[in-house]
Amino acid sequence: MHDLHAWTDRDLAWLWQALADAADRRGDPTLADGKIKIVLSTDPAERAAASGLIPPGRPGSKVTVDLGELSTVVGHRAPGVTLGEVVATLTGRTLATKALEKAAKADHRAKVEDTIRTACEQAGIGDLDLLTTGRGRHAVTRFLNAAGDTAIETARNAVSIAATILRLPDGERVDRRFLVPGNPHALDEGPLPNLVLAMLTSAGRVSTEGPTRQRWEQAGVDFDDIMGGLAMTGVLPTGWSAPLGAIVTIPPRELARAEWAPTSAHNPIFVTENPSILAAAADMAEAESLDHVRVVCTLGTPSGNELAALARLAGQGWRLIGRFDFDPAGINHTNAFLDQVPGATTWRMAATDYDHLTATVPFTGKLSPTPWDPKLHERMTSTGMAAFEEDLIDPVLNALRTGFALEHPQGPLK
Repeated sequence: MHDLHAWTDRDLAWLWQALADAADRRGDPTLADGKIKIVLSTDPAERAAASGLIPPGRPGSKVTVDLGELSTVVGHRAPGVTLGEVVATLTGRTLATKALEKAAKADHRAKVEDTIRTACEQAGIGDLDLLTTGRGRHAVTRFLNAAGDTAIETARNAVSIAATILRLPDGERVDRRFLVPGNPHALDEGPLPNLVLAMLTSAGRVSTEGPTRQRWEQAGVDFDDIMGGLAMTGVLPTGWSAPLGAIVTIPPRELARAEWAPTSAHNPIFVTENPSILAAAADMAEAESLDHVRVVCTLGTPSGNELAALARLAGQGWRLIGRFDFDPAGINHTNAFLDQVPGATTWRMAATDYDHLTATVPFTGKLSPTPWDPKLHERMTSTGMAAFEEDLIDPVLNALRTGFALEHPQGPLK
């Protein structure tokens, strides 16, 4: 047993902690040689206790400690024991753990990257630039943090799933619930679907941004054909019927095959993202017996399937008029609506309309351009505040009541 009692003095604790920190930085559990810098204690008693062990200096200044010389001093009292072992005993710490953990993480990452590279080669899809681009490497880092010890096996599965999707013939789609045999919920959330999406992004199959559901759709994967869809009042597919003022939600499965009756009068259909607008319009239609009130609600971000359904409505002669929130999401919705629905127009989505609303909630995220009114982008960027469609509920209802006869929506994007 080595006599370390003299070094357990409370006034020496700072020195042993400083040496332990240095061992972690260096990844050196022995501290047998070399030189390190430590900051001297500002406490006179603590500096006095360290006299003869380390060089003197001003309080709070850095001094250079020769680990070989300090090891010799320590060896007189504890022969055969390294300075690192003494420091570990006196601090109750395992030294160099940070460096060891860092090395272990690097080794684990290298194995996972090698797994991805090999699996991609075997699947004939290359490494998809996932391991070389900054965005790809960030995606791998997030995957490693989430997957932990399961990363290697999960990476193999991700490559297999991505390869299956990338080999889909043009126009063919696949249900995500059948991509992982025996586990229909494997791609609901977590590191596996996130890595698959990162691979598909690297392959150029999906965009880098946007709702998860929309990105799966871009890849040819049906995320779900039951939940979601469009809610509407006064508008129904051919062959459907509902009481006046009833709200009907049409799920993606039905939207994909819905047919719409044609109109030659360019009758308006108001498109909103907010359920409260739809509910108020349905209540008004029922209370006032207005059979010309037609409102479609995207219930938030419209999917590609939903926009395609709206485009088919427009193709049958209906005049689609859109109104969304003044926030980054609402601007994205407006751009998608105008870009993908032929002849679509906006209503009260200009800078002047924004200026007349109460904008008190700061928005976060990047604001997309507003090509239907570039001044709107300028105004929203300068204020950094969002305004919401609910503030226009009375004007919306009045416009619906008159069939937009007195309204002049902004022109189409193109």
